[in-house]
Amino acid sequence: VKEANWVGPGETARFQLPGVSAGALQWKLINDYGGTGALHHANL
Repeated sequence: VKEANWVGPGETARFQLPGVSAGALQWKLINDYGGTGALHHANL
């Protein structure tokens, strides 16, 4: 992700991904205190 933004409670963020039709995603969230959350996974 080239540019990430903060997302308010109950809101949604969308990010443009490179042209892929399959694969796996991994991400972590940053909480209100600057700490990172658990590692999340999703398959395309």
